Amino acid sequence: MCRNTPDSDPALRPGERVDDLELEGLRIIQNPNAFCFGTDSVLLADFARAKKENRVLDLGTGCGVLLLLLWGRYHPQELVGVEIQPQMADIARRNVAFNRLESVARVVEGDYKRHGEAFPKAKFDLVVANPPYVKLGAGAGRENQAHYIARHEVAATLADVVEAASAALITGGRFCMVHHPHRLAEIITAMRGVRIEPKRMKLVQPREDKPANILLIEGIKNGRSGMHFEPTLSVYGPDGDYTASMQRVYGGKI
Repeated sequence: MCRNTPDSDPALRPGERVDDLELEGLRIIQNPNAFCFGTDSVLLADFARAKKENRVLDLGTGCGVLLLLLWGRYHPQELVGVEIQPQMADIARRNVAFNRLESVARVVEGDYKRHGEAFPKAKFDLVVANPPYVKLGAGAGRENQAHYIARHEVAATLADVVEAASAALITGGRFCMVHHPHRLAEIITAMRGVRIEPKRMKLVQPREDKPANILLIEGIKNGRSGMHFEPTLSVYGPDGDYTASMQRVYGGKI
């Protein structure tokens, strides 16, 4: 697919900046006072393994980073991001326009708990989600509303995310999510409760001697039972630099 390079000088709102994704010439507008993407988004984009013929839905797209990363890595035919926070939806829309991806990607401002309204049902081959990890009432106080919503289950619970994914997927479609390992039992129960069968899982640890703090999981709508466990990925080596595996992830190589 042909695409022009991003504008060199986009119109920025106060507090915003532009970062280079170092992938297919893509750049991203972010606002640290709202929320900036992290390693978990990059890991999820790598784990998702979208196909060119896929229609992809991102639940809670935030600044739209997964839309950009998935297009840069895989060039799927359609990308839709749903975001409930108006400020983040605005940034995501501008990131799509800034990178000249309007022909393949769009952002919907809305509540993905409203199946059929925020997104069409049973249309997508792949649904991705990087939802809040922390249950409401747990963790630190809300020093910043946007950060708090991004990290805590204010707008949607784990069950809400999984139910939305099931509603959006075609039979045989895939759901890929990044979350925290301590909620694995809940995740599997929630997925099976809406006929998404867990099929593939990967743990990520900061270093080889540290416990995993990131979980990547894939399920298939109406899939058969049977789980494949991928090797655990260590982010940093003994020297403090990225491991070869993590360098591959950031390099965008499939």
